Amino acid sequence: MFRADNITIDTGSEQFLGKGMVRICEGRFRFEVTLNDFTNRPKRPTGIIGPSQLWKMRGVIEDEIEFFLRATPSGQTVNYGHHFTTVLPFSIDSIDLVPCGWDTLTTEEREKQSEALIKANQPLCATNAPDVNVQSVDHPGKRECNSMDVRFYAILRDYNLIAFTGQTITTVKNDFLGGPFESFKSDTFHGEFQEWKFALIQREKDIEVYFRSKPEYQSQSEDHDQKVFRAFLNAVAFTHGQHTWPFLTEYRRDGKLVLDNVHLTGNVASTSHSPFTQRLAFDAQVNRLKWQLSDPLEKAFRFFSTDSKLSREITNLLYLFREASASGVPKGITLLSLCSLLESLLHAVYDEQIAPLSAADTSVFLAAKMEAVEAVKLVAAQSQNPTSYDRIVNILTSARPLRPKDKFEAIISHWQLKPKEQWNEVYASWERYRNPLSHRMSEGDESEESIKETLLAESKIAGAINCMILKLMNYSGIVRLST
Repeated sequence: MFRADNITIDTGSEQFLGKGMVRICEGRFRFEVTLNDFTNRPKRPTGIIGPSQLWKMRGVIEDEIEFFLRATPSGQTVNYGHHFTTVLPFSIDSIDLVPCGWDTLTTEEREKQSEALIKANQPLCATNAPDVNVQSVDHPGKRECNSMDVRFYAILRDYNLIAFTGQTITTVKNDFLGGPFESFKSDTFHGEFQEWKFALIQREKDIEVYFRSKPEYQSQSEDHDQKVFRAFLNAVAFTHGQHTWPFLTEYRRDGKLVLDNVHLTGNVASTSHSPFTQRLAFDAQVNRLKWQLSDPLEKAFRFFSTDSKLSREITNLLYLFREASASGVPKGITLLSLCSLLESLLHAVYDEQIAPLSAADTSVFLAAKMEAVEAVKLVAAQSQNPTSYDRIVNILTSARPLRPKDKFEAIISHWQLKPKEQWNEVYASWERYRNPLSHRMSEGDESEESIKETLLAESKIAGAINCMILKLMNYSGIVRLST
């Protein structure tokens, strides 16, 4: 438990001052704020609370750490005893730490400050000495004046890398045992894209993420930088089959700390249906096959970096994919969810890549449908009971140009996915299991053979989702088709 002072709460229409306590409980930050003016209580928003209704709160923890967060209280407690108080409880999983001191300066500003301090501390007798010129460290690939040095650092808790391209060398020297002795540990996966270089370093159970811009990178804005970093994290999440929710995130622009965020996360969902595995990386390392994690990782990063409607849709779909197939989720829920996600993916792929090419076929169908509807209406008007044709009219009116199977076959043909028989098996599994809960469940079979069939169907459908998304990303190479 820590003390929090100088708390300011901004509701958007009023400001309230107070102090309180903060503690970490059940994976969340819990604040209890005692208002200075107990007679003036803020009115809490009710109903569904959106981002625009969140309150802004600032304060200082233990006289040292300034924080900022956006949240609304979960209630309020009023004490009418000897000391009247109004306490507002807040519960949130993420807070921003406000930069201070040297962290608020850019690299150039820090160098100027250092130079000024050195000059100020020179002895008076040295007035005739030449000016002190503090040179900045000449880093490799030093940037042009019109470029921006952007750096991200993050920690992913309980995360395992599936491939390594680098190592850490540790040197140990002991007064008694002698040395130095060197040890080598493969714990790093690093590489670079067109404008970025990165490293993922395994630190026991966690991963440290370094994501840094190259000299040619032109930063558009802080928001754009963070979207690019989020695209990289989304690429890591897809290739590893686990959410990338950093416990700690630091973001710097030209040395200035822009974001220092702490996000408390509990059990982060991961799926057993990841498209790539450590076994695949090992086989590539011993030359049993040709594959590199950097290839699908870069393809996924480029795809998510577009921030298009389709990439945002796939990001959300993969989030649901990992949540639905995480450990502990009942298999019935997993299978039903994966069937729905595959159908959603079919619609997205078809609408984006195939529908524009088949607009003529769609217009012909729509014209024929309208003719059929008018023909039925004409028959109904001549009938003694015209309302008996209403259902037929409704069915014809709501008819779509293509069934899910038609879209599936069109996608397989458009992408030339092979073997076609294997993809047809995937569709057959999807068609069988996609909506079992909409019908009577009295025929449910709990035999060992039935359970095996269900698990195989889940694995095939999950593999199909991964393959289709990789195809969207223009990836061509090895992938695990089925767990």
